[in-house]
Amino acid sequence: MYSRRSFLKRSLVATSLIAVSGKVTKVFADKKPDMKTNQPKRVLVTWFSQTGHTERIGKLMAHVLASKGLEVTSVDMREITPSTAREFDLIIAGSPVHYFKPSYGASEWIKRIPSIKGIPVATWVTFGNDGSNQHNAACDLLEMLKEKGGVPVAVNMFSNMSAFPPSLDGDRVLRYRHLPNEETFQKVRAYAADVLKRVEENRSWEIDFHFSMYEPMKMLGMAWWTKKFMMQDHHIEENLCIRCYSCMGKCPVDAIKVDTREINRDRCVACMGCVNVCPTGAMKIKSFGDPVHGFTQFLQRENITIKEPKELS
Repeated sequence: MYSRRSFLKRSLVATSLIAVSGKVTKVFADKKPDMKTNQPKRVLVTWFSQTGHTERIGKLMAHVLASKGLEVTSVDMREITPSTAREFDLIIAGSPVHYFKPSYGASEWIKRIPSIKGIPVATWVTFGNDGSNQHNAACDLLEMLKEKGGVPVAVNMFSNMSAFPPSLDGDRVLRYRHLPNEETFQKVRAYAADVLKRVEENRSWEIDFHFSMYEPMKMLGMAWWTKKFMMQDHHIEENLCIRCYSCMGKCPVDAIKVDTREINRDRCVACMGCVNVCPTGAMKIKSFGDPVHGFTQFLQRENITIKEPKELS
């Protein structure tokens, strides 16, 4: 939670940075680290996913690596104990881009893992439409794993139709209804193979951050301001709720109690996962006074079926 004074300080710094924004690259050129092994056998492909976009990419990568004879564990971060990360020879982690950076859930999971010194690590992010800061978000994720001792190997970004509820009523979102497509999936397959090749060839990755206006915007705490000014009347409609508990399962901060229809607004991180996955529209949110429609409802209303890679169909 930001105080007024804290926000003013952040605003001043952010404004200064925006004023000098441009094509600036920040490179971490440390001494080349040693990998634990160049012949990985056990691989962890893990993700934080709300609407299925990031999960779909992770499962396809896992399929590619398994087809090469590797023992692959592919799982949502919420379903695997962080301490088990050190048991693998290669870790590939993914997240959607939320407010110009990796999701809160992915970041918190990485914070809880122990030292993974020497284990090669790679990351990917998914982003809506034409994106906003996706390269840096993927690098953020990789940098967090590096700080745990991982050896950076690669980053990548995959585009899909936006799933951010307040934007779903715009025509711009529908222009990307074809994503992900086969071209996306081919890029995923190539990335999985390239990650493995880089490990086998002992090629690490220099993490490069491209400076842009989105970087200082992260300092302003966009999730908090979204919650404060955009999200209104956040509640569960009793007569529509079918007690499927999907919203509770997707909430990264345990802010929802379905049985008591309780939502802890202080704890909420404005990820919009709850309204996105609700199958009946029982999770209610207004944005600037207008009802917000979640991604599940949006797909049904527009008669859109997200394309699946042939390996997972």
